[in-house]
Amino acid sequence: MNSSRLTLYLRHYIHTSSFASSSKGHVPYLSQHELRTSFVDYFKAQDHEHVPSWSVVPAENDGSLLFTNAGMNQFKPLILDPNGVKRKIVSVQKCIRAGGKHNDLDDVGSDLHHQTFFEMLGNWSFNNAYSKEEACKMAWDYLCDTLKIDADRLYVSYFAGSEELGISADFECRDVWKKIGVPDGKILPFEKDNFWEMGASGPCGPCTEIHYDRSEKKRDAAILVNRDDSVVELWNLVFMSNLRLPSGQVKKLHSEHIDTGMGFERLLSVVQNVPSNFDTDVFAPIFQRISELSKLQYGGRIGKDLAGLQDSTFRVVADHLRAVTVAIADGAKPAGTDSGFIVRKMLRRACLQSTRILNFERSSISELVPVVVRTLGEAYPKLRRAEKYVIQTVEDEEKQFWKVVDKGAKTFENMLKDVPSGSKSFPGKFLFALHDTYGVSVEITTELARIQGLSVDLEEYERLRNQAKEASKKSSSFGLSLSISDFPTHSDNAKYEYDYDFATDKYHFPKTTSKVLAIYEEGRKVEKMESSGIVVLENCQFYAEEGGQASDYGVLMINDEPVFLVEGVRKHGGVSALFGKKIGKNREILEGAIVKQCIDEKKRLGLMRAHTSTHLLNWALRKVGIGSGQRGSSLGDDSLRFDYATSEEQINPEKRVELLKAVEELVNEKIAASENTFVKILPLKEAWKMEQLQSEFREHKEYPEKVRVCGIGNDFDGVLECCSGTHVRSTKSIGSFVLMGEKSTAKGIRRVTALTGRKAREAQKYAGNLEELLSSEAEQKQTLKIDWDRIPYLQQQKLRIDGWNLIKQRGNIVGPRRKRDRRDEVASSEPIRPHRLPRRWHGNNGTSDVTTVRHLDPRKKPLIVRVTSRDDIIEKLTSTKT
Repeated sequence: MNSSRLTLYLRHYIHTSSFASSSKGHVPYLSQHELRTSFVDYFKAQDHEHVPSWSVVPAENDGSLLFTNAGMNQFKPLILDPNGVKRKIVSVQKCIRAGGKHNDLDDVGSDLHHQTFFEMLGNWSFNNAYSKEEACKMAWDYLCDTLKIDADRLYVSYFAGSEELGISADFECRDVWKKIGVPDGKILPFEKDNFWEMGASGPCGPCTEIHYDRSEKKRDAAILVNRDDSVVELWNLVFMSNLRLPSGQVKKLHSEHIDTGMGFERLLSVVQNVPSNFDTDVFAPIFQRISELSKLQYGGRIGKDLAGLQDSTFRVVADHLRAVTVAIADGAKPAGTDSGFIVRKMLRRACLQSTRILNFERSSISELVPVVVRTLGEAYPKLRRAEKYVIQTVEDEEKQFWKVVDKGAKTFENMLKDVPSGSKSFPGKFLFALHDTYGVSVEITTELARIQGLSVDLEEYERLRNQAKEASKKSSSFGLSLSISDFPTHSDNAKYEYDYDFATDKYHFPKTTSKVLAIYEEGRKVEKMESSGIVVLENCQFYAEEGGQASDYGVLMINDEPVFLVEGVRKHGGVSALFGKKIGKNREILEGAIVKQCIDEKKRLGLMRAHTSTHLLNWALRKVGIGSGQRGSSLGDDSLRFDYATSEEQINPEKRVELLKAVEELVNEKIAASENTFVKILPLKEAWKMEQLQSEFREHKEYPEKVRVCGIGNDFDGVLECCSGTHVRSTKSIGSFVLMGEKSTAKGIRRVTALTGRKAREAQKYAGNLEELLSSEAEQKQTLKIDWDRIPYLQQQKLRIDGWNLIKQRGNIVGPRRKRDRRDEVASSEPIRPHRLPRRWHGNNGTSDVTTVRHLDPRKKPLIVRVTSRDDIIEKLTSTKT
């Protein structure tokens, strides 16, 4: 055992031994794995159903969350279902609080308890499955009898009532604790601390909390509850009996629920007799590896001196790598927006601080990923399966980060020249420009400024950032926070209602009537539409942008006159919101009006063809062996983009073309077979067992209790996916399918684009005409402009290799070049491929974008190839002179 490993081992041993022998009492030591098992087993013995952890990346239709931040997130449908059944559930949920209302990102490291990634132990009673008294008794029994925690160190709180909310004190809860045997002096009333709310609107209710005194010696710590970190909250039991409306009014829920949550790492620190979450066995192995990489030791210190700064960085790096590893394994990708931005921010912060403060070598942060996987892999096996992918993603992001840092340093140095002489502050406008234009984080710029002895003007930066935010809001067409709880009669099931004639291959979409439930203009609810805004219908026929499928367009009509142009539909909080503008001069759109819905049928059919084709494409990629799961999609009118996971990154180009040709043929065979499509609503557990199912919900992506399974072919032996989209009723409706492009977008992820129906036929026709023209004599006498974006992928390969018969099979490129580069050359063993020519060359005719191609055969006349950078169209001009 090396010295750093021995030091950490002894430190952990000393903590557990000294605390166990202190006056805190002998709490039996449990490892992290034993504690999770203990919690789940206890509640299973109380007739609870164990539900696995949801992904930390929420479902696409939950726009209210960046990450899963509480155990109850996945159960919101059960809470809001007016016809729900009684259920008892226990779960250990992965959570990330780093963005949005619940954001601990900037607090990590500064103390001994804040974390971004944590696990939440929880048990639930839905629809009065058990009482408040039963919930309190089970919590007390688990802590005191199962875990043997000293009851003398526990304090409980209850809701003291609120005149503002019009809710009286929860004396029932107080009396329950008295009945259990908690002394009066340890039952404490609080108002705001004991009223739990999901957000500005939504389910809420009184709660009771169990607190634990961490002090070395027993004492009366009642005065310190909710005031001092030495007395920590262990368990929060929420009695969800109310609903806060957007107006602020609080009313009773249709049914009562109990939602309890207990921080796993905090409880673990208690049963392992250590002073903080960071001293438990979920962090100790990570700290050990950090010590090996940094040659420093963790001491659990807080402060602004060097030792405190180093220990703070230990906590930041360990916490952020746990969060990043879990998030990437669950499907998040480092990016510039939403959850991907938070992942990137955490990873970059860990990179910067580990090198600056802990002396890590550049690009070594990925070495912590295997340790995180070892600590959490038993509880969450998906981490083990995704380990290589996570490591590669982190490595790639590290490389990109250091490029940004180096680039930022150069830009920063140029900006320094414009800083007034004698100034001690780096201007906020430069700080904002580096962040907004060049992608250099404030953290990086602050560090670069510190090296120059400068502070940064954060006040000016924040002012400019807020101005940019406001401008963004004004340019946004959708800035509302809607909730299905505000519109209990709203439904969009009518989007699935359309008829099909198999004999004629014709579709009929009814013009469904509906009541207008609400109208919004400029973010405010109004009684009538003046110009443009948002309309919410009771029975919505329009498909909202969801699951990669674009939304419907169309119009709303009153008395057969158009009154509102629907320019798009988005789903927010379970509500399909139509946004657009008022049209027609003689009609008003009023709340409560009855309107007729007319969707753009041509676009809807194009979307249906594209969506069904996407399912076929996913199936075909798997069948030929290069696809292993969907990683994203975007569906338009007869067009689609599909991202898929693959382990076949190193396939040579010729082999890849061959495989994609097989994919296209498989899809078109299904289309030619005129296979029927079907939809069945199945219980989640039944769908879970289906071998052919291509969906990702096996990895705990959110789905309701019953799922919509879309199939193509012979019942459940064909192509199957869980899907909320709209589809054709027979594959013959697709008509034609062509691949248009294929490329790598990230390590292990590739993207294909394709066209269907009318657009596919147009692309095939364009390519056919071009082939005829290239082979004709007339081609020798005219300028030929080729739009490669209109040519199907497989025909592009043929045209680029065989169709350029004027260049033949080999050639050299001559003429001055900016810089010798492999991309500027064509080896003698390769055919010339025009798409590989650089966009901007210094050609031998003195212009900036023209070069000459000369054949190896001196008897052949040369060609001039012009490359235009704007639309990547190549003009091939024949010439008689060089």
